[in-house]
Amino acid sequence: MALLINLRAAIFRHGLTLASAPYLTSPIPTNCALLRREYKESKVTTKIELLAKLNALFDADPDAPPVVTLDEYFSENDDEESIAPNNWGFGRPSIKLIYQHLQDIAARTDVQGVYVGLHDEWPESLDDDELWPAAENIHIITTAPQSEVETWLEALEIDGVSAGWPYGEHKLSPKPQADYTLYTIFWD
Repeated sequence: MALLINLRAAIFRHGLTLASAPYLTSPIPTNCALLRREYKESKVTTKIELLAKLNALFDADPDAPPVVTLDEYFSENDDEESIAPNNWGFGRPSIKLIYQHLQDIAARTDVQGVYVGLHDEWPESLDDDELWPAAENIHIITTAPQSEVETWLEALEIDGVSAGWPYGEHKLSPKPQADYTLYTIFWD
């Protein structure tokens, strides 16, 4: 609830009203199926919308990191330190190139989806207009073996790939179809 209050305050700081963000005036859906459907169908383009979704995901499962789509995370993101900040300037490509590269992977026929796992410090962006919510890792759901996935990612200067959710699976996270495996991509 505190995150929702902070989010509403951030909306007013930006000169918006709750009428321009009606999803913040109604209670968070308690029906997980409804939230899961909204999760799959939504396309977030602004920081305020992303924060609203992250807040709803946090309320649905505060014990596991929220996961969002590539478009939700990257479409308006120009904060180079929002993902792998220790690698920016040391080989990691720009946010724009990471996004393009991951979109190419997501378009593969052997990939169910590519998602962004948020860092546990993402709420810090609620109080900082210039700070984009921090990401911890990227998740790829695919039928390809790990060794092949690693070759797809060489240009991103990643530090590794592992199977599964490293910090616990959010209860509303995307679920791999039969014969698909979820891999987590991480830096440092």
